[in-house]
Amino acid sequence: MMKTGLYLTIIIILFASSAIAQLIEVDTNFYTAPVDLNLELEVAGPVENVILLIGDGMGLSHFTAAQYTAVGPEGRLYMQTMPATGLMSVYSNDRLITDSAASGTAIATGYKTNNGVISISPDSVEVQTILEAAHDKGLATGLVATSTITHATPAVFAAHQGSRGNEAAIAVDMSTAGVDVLLGSGWKHWIPAPAGTRQDGRNLINEMQDVGYTIAHTKEEMLSVDTTPVIGLYGRGALAIDDTEPSLAELTAKAIELLSRDADGFF
Repeated sequence: MMKTGLYLTIIIILFASSAIAQLIEVDTNFYTAPVDLNLELEVAGPVENVILLIGDGMGLSHFTAAQYTAVGPEGRLYMQTMPATGLMSVYSNDRLITDSAASGTAIATGYKTNNGVISISPDSVEVQTILEAAHDKGLATGLVATSTITHATPAVFAAHQGSRGNEAAIAVDMSTAGVDVLLGSGWKHWIPAPAGTRQDGRNLINEMQDVGYTIAHTKEEMLSVDTTPVIGLYGRGALAIDDTEPSLAELTAKAIELLSRDADGFF
């Protein structure tokens, strides 16, 4: 009986190994060839605006958990009603397991890079981001985050640094990137010590105000602001989940309201 079980196990393992081998022998063009989705979309004119929403670290398990919690297994989240769904491989240039900097750079620029690097190629070349390209085309641009705005994921769109940990330098890049709407958290990286963490004595918030930015210091000021460019940072670190600081929904709604005024569109 034990031999039969052993033989069965060996047969199953051999079968599985054969199946895996067949899966491995694929044409690599499968991953790089253009795909024609043939989607029949009802579009009321040229697309003017792009909203890129990133659930940092989000995978299918998080997606499913949100679905089950919000609407149950038979329900559908709004994102599940969209006409196309895709999956992508997110390994970085130097690691099988990526991080927010490398994966964010891939999303923002189309280039893979090393873990920890912000929109710089593996050979140390700054690569243009989609936000920078939109800005150059005359579109309005904005970044909204519940993390520090200098965190790797938002940073890859408006900064170029060799280390995601250098948030003080990332803040300098972002302060001069010409982003019309910057809403999030992490003011400690923008002002000097001891109130903040900057060691160069610079107050980037004041510098931005000097070149025309409106500073929305509080949630109430953010909700009532009616002009761009604007920056609002509402927590020392990441945003708190309470009524004293703006929610992601409030920040996003305000950003869309302000950016929508640009006749050329926004990113």
